[in-house]
Amino acid sequence: MAAGDTHGRGDLDRCDESRAPQTGRLAAAVFLELQRLGASVLQDSRPRPFAVVAADDRLVAGNRPLFELLGCHESDLLGTAWPQVMEAWSDRGAAREFDAHVRPPQRSEHAAPIPARVSVQPVLADGEVVAHTLLLSTDCGDCG
Repeated sequence: MAAGDTHGRGDLDRCDESRAPQTGRLAAAVFLELQRLGASVLQDSRPRPFAVVAADDRLVAGNRPLFELLGCHESDLLGTAWPQVMEAWSDRGAAREFDAHVRPPQRSEHAAPIPARVSVQPVLADGEVVAHTLLLSTDCGDCG
């Protein structure tokens, strides 16, 4: 992701040939979803941390505020199984908003969990969920 990129396409542009059709479909669907989200990515004129988690639970994109929140470089986080960052991800069910904790996956035992309010939106392509966008709010007082 480019240094000034707050829309965080991450590794959606980098793929191997065997996954090219799926990755192109995912990239197009995520791009449309990010356009739809627009201003909701901003909180008090600052970009909110957000992530794009593919249907296989891999983190495929994020923005600078997400990487800063977790204290990780994007290359350390992209491709990571999202449940390693947010344990509650696997147990969320159909919830569109929930409280959770996030932590960097490389230091998960030593890093203090960061409470966050999470808003989730499915990303559809041809009627199929190919990913989810997650907006995180960490100034939510009693969240988590």
